[in-house]
Amino acid sequence: MNPVIIVTGSAKRIGKAILNYFHQNNYNVVVHANTSLEDAENLSNDLNNQRSDSAILVTGDLQKIEICKQLVTKAVEKWGRLDALVNNASIFFPTKLSDITESDWNRIVNINVKACLFLSKFSAPYLKKTQGSIINMTDIYAGAPKKNHSVYCLSKAALHSLTLSLAQELAPDIRVNAIAPGPALSSNIDGEISSHVDISKTLLSTEHIVNDIVSAAYFFAKSKAITGQVISVDAGKTLSY
Repeated sequence: MNPVIIVTGSAKRIGKAILNYFHQNNYNVVVHANTSLEDAENLSNDLNNQRSDSAILVTGDLQKIEICKQLVTKAVEKWGRLDALVNNASIFFPTKLSDITESDWNRIVNINVKACLFLSKFSAPYLKKTQGSIINMTDIYAGAPKKNHSVYCLSKAALHSLTLSLAQELAPDIRVNAIAPGPALSSNIDGEISSHVDISKTLLSTEHIVNDIVSAAYFFAKSKAITGQVISVDAGKTLSY
């Protein structure tokens, strides 16, 4: 039976690239979106056209615990197993101290940290059966915080810490690792250009690193001897401040 993967926030950009790659490598996939519903539906239909019954679509706001649980239950109901979870969905916007609201805090922390925790909780019983993998998408800003983005940066630092904690708690049955992207969202991903980082300020001066992020996710999913690791895929950005 084909292995099964859930990728949150997989209708566009990095999540879509990861999902497509795993699908090309014979995984059945759960497409997730909250607001990009048309993109998600089109992606799910396209994948099922490529290989029948290989994709399902689950939509909803990951701030709601029941949506996190539904992502897992739908996958298991459909295919009877779960092999990998990629906590990719994330929210990124500035939170200048003088302007920050409780709503800002709740949105960022709920999606970037709480959802990852509960998705991991709900996935763990099934991942244990398949000796599966959890892959979290952190950020280079977890260790080198960005001005006026305190809540986003602390949320990614918390996700980094969660990765290391769960790697210990879920061993030896489940491997938990993370990828910290840098300047990843370039014009070769759905025609979108990121203002997240200035590509010219990286050591390698390249924007073509999405494939490396995808490869890192696949490597973590297939590896049997790596857990509790965080790899920066950032073209050397963390060394060029």
